[in-house]
Amino acid sequence: MNEFVLCVSGVDLDVDACLSTCPFTPVHVWRKATAKSDDGSDHGLQTSGFKIELGNASAGFHDQQKTATEFVRHHRNILKAMAQFPGVETFGLVLVFQVTLTSGLCGFMISSSSELSWHALDVGLSINTVVWLEQEDIND
Repeated sequence: MNEFVLCVSGVDLDVDACLSTCPFTPVHVWRKATAKSDDGSDHGLQTSGFKIELGNASAGFHDQQKTATEFVRHHRNILKAMAQFPGVETFGLVLVFQVTLTSGLCGFMISSSSELSWHALDVGLSINTVVWLEQEDIND
């Protein structure tokens, strides 16, 4: 999934109550499934949560980090409160690093900027990077 988002979730998170405390409009909301089968096993989602789109996932990794840094800096107090909201267990940024696999590529390293890392740590956010691999077209 190619997303550049803030993701908030937890087993006991009351999504509606959490969203009522912040000015963000989620692009996706899910709720823990409460249905159980006759044998008592859960069927469905294990957590409740939501995602807030931060920008275009096809933007370069550097641009995503700049956007995320500005978002965290601008919404520092709101994000700190969200991190402490009852039931929040997962509270993280999801950035996308796109790379084309070529015949000479043997590896790469991905690291968030120190500025983004500092601001994320300050409000309690994790930084997660999805590596989106594309294969080089051999017909070129």
